[in-house]
Amino acid sequence: MYAACAIMPLVAGGILLAGIYRETGALLPATREQSRASESLDD
Repeated sequence: MYAACAIMPLVAGGILLAGIYRETGALLPATREQSRASESLDD
């Protein structure tokens, strides 16, 4: 029971990182240069 409570934040963090990775192609949130580059690709 306690183990499940401890694992849940780790699972949520992993899902969040996976979502960021899918959106940006990077494991860290996009820097200004990356977001500017992706915006220019959308045009």
